[in-house]
Amino acid sequence: MANEPLDLRTPPPPRPVPDGLPVASPREPLAAHNNAEHDQLLEWSALEYERKPHTTNWFLAFGAITLAFLLLSIIIKSYLFLALVSLSSLVILIYAKREPKEFSFAISPQGIRMGNRIYSRSTLVSFWIFNHSHIKELSIETSKPMSPFLRIPLGEMDPQKIKEMLILFLPEKKHKEFFTDQIAHKLGL
Repeated sequence: MANEPLDLRTPPPPRPVPDGLPVASPREPLAAHNNAEHDQLLEWSALEYERKPHTTNWFLAFGAITLAFLLLSIIIKSYLFLALVSLSSLVILIYAKREPKEFSFAISPQGIRMGNRIYSRSTLVSFWIFNHSHIKELSIETSKPMSPFLRIPLGEMDPQKIKEMLILFLPEKKHKEFFTDQIAHKLGL
C-alpha cells in the first residue's frame, strides 16, 4: 500500500487539535464552545501592531540615513552590505506604509490561539505582560527553539484579566524587551 500514488484532489483529514483546545470555524466563534473545561476562555482581537502616522520629515530622515549607508557601502566596496541596506530599507518602508491586520486571540487552560495557529499548553513555559503607556503586549516563552517568544498585542483587553487567567496554568516570569522591539517602537513600526 505504500506505493500507491498520492491523490491531491482529496482534502487531507483534519489535523487533531492539541489537548482539546477548541478551534473556531468561520461560522462558529470560539466562545460558542460550552464545555465545562473551556469555561475559562478569554477571547479578543487586536491589530498586529499600533499604527503610527509618519510625517514627511520621518520619511526624509529615513531616506537620508539610508542614502548615507548606501554611500558608505559603495565607498568601502561592500556589496553584501549594499544589498542588506537596500532590502532592509525596502522592508521598513513597506511596513511603514501598510495598514496593520487584525488578528483574533484566545486563551484557555489548554493553550493559546493566535489567528489560525494553536500553541498547546505543553509548549508554553512562562508569560509576562508589558504594560507601557503606549502599548500593551503579552509575551509568552515557549519551548520551541525557532520561536522561543511570542508577542501578542492586547488591544483593548484588560491586562489584569489576562494575568488572572494565565497565572492558573503558567508561571509569571519577567521577560526582557528585545532590542529589535525597542527600535521598532521608536521608529513607529
